[in-house]
Amino acid sequence: MNTRRRRSGITLLELLVALGVSAMLLMALGYAFATGLGFERSREERRRADIRIDRLEERLRAWLQGAKIGDAEDASGLTFFVGTSEGGDPTLGCDRLTFTSLGPSPTLTDRADTADFETRNTEQGTRGGLAEASFSMVPVGSTDRTGLFERVQRPADTDPDQGGTESVLDPNVVAIGFMFWDGSEWVAESDTRTSTPPRLPAAIRVRYRLVGESESTFHEMLVPLPQSDVDAQNPVTTGGAQ
Repeated sequence: MNTRRRRSGITLLELLVALGVSAMLLMALGYAFATGLGFERSREERRRADIRIDRLEERLRAWLQGAKIGDAEDASGLTFFVGTSEGGDPTLGCDRLTFTSLGPSPTLTDRADTADFETRNTEQGTRGGLAEASFSMVPVGSTDRTGLFERVQRPADTDPDQGGTESVLDPNVVAIGFMFWDGSEWVAESDTRTSTPPRLPAAIRVRYRLVGESESTFHEMLVPLPQSDVDAQNPVTTGGAQ
């Protein structure tokens, strides 16, 4: 009789231990599943953020690499390259850049547009010629939206301060700056309208911060300008300073 009770007690203890181990395993599995799910969501968010950054930088690079101005004999005023400061973060450089550019290639949407030539020319501007592009945190028009603004005018005119169509290129940008390599050093401002002869900088350094990032954090891209004749042996200061 005592032996049976003792065996019954041992069996009950083993059952309790097994239940306890099972409960811990279930908790561990639940934690692992939640951790894995959180990691997957975080990875997906990072992937989407990387895609947005790639698209932003591809857009900026396409416009900047197409930068073009006329030669010293071109007095039309239809071409220019102007970098100015409007109160942004001075450590990043000037915060508005307006210039004439051959611009990015037409998008697939543009190519697939079946509207007639006159309508497309009115809505999208002249294709294949110089366009005026401007990038800044401060919009030219009135809007309650924020972010990095892109203004495009096709064709360009002699006024770099207005005109064209303005939109938010990236709402996640909270600060941006442009620096220009003049063949000798990085400078924060550039204006081909006041230089003789007018010359493009050799390269542009773009720095920007995204929402949620600290002031000590920034993204950076370096864009050489193919149309520039500036280098270390022939800096901007040679033949006329900006």
